[in-house]
Amino acid sequence: MKERKVTRFTCDFCKKSNCKRDAMQAHELRCFKNPARRCPICQRQWPDEKLTKLIANMGNITSESEPALMMELREETDGCPACICAAISQATLPVHVCEDDFGRGEFRHHIDFNYKKEMDEYMAEQRAEAEPHY
Repeated sequence: MKERKVTRFTCDFCKKSNCKRDAMQAHELRCFKNPARRCPICQRQWPDEKLTKLIANMGNITSESEPALMMELREETDGCPACICAAISQATLPVHVCEDDFGRGEFRHHIDFNYKKEMDEYMAEQRAEAEPHY
């Protein structure tokens, strides 16, 4: 049996790790939880003052206020799915307490956001705009 010691590099913002320093440095620049990220999709440089206020407001989100807050978030990010996902990831969402069959339970508020679907729609829109119109 052989024993091997390996150096792992861990993201300062999320729990991702990698054996390659360069790969982890590249990840940290675009990590959804990095408050000073640069969006690889729309090139927005964070922190953005308006987005910071919206992220702070997400701490008070309810099922009733969610549609309006998401619409405001879409407008502020110009519909960029990566920026929307980063804002949701950085928000401290409220914890709800509920009674279930097994007693008392807690769950974090869930925002209905499908990153893959949103990204597919966004990229299709970008390609349609880039196509030459004859």
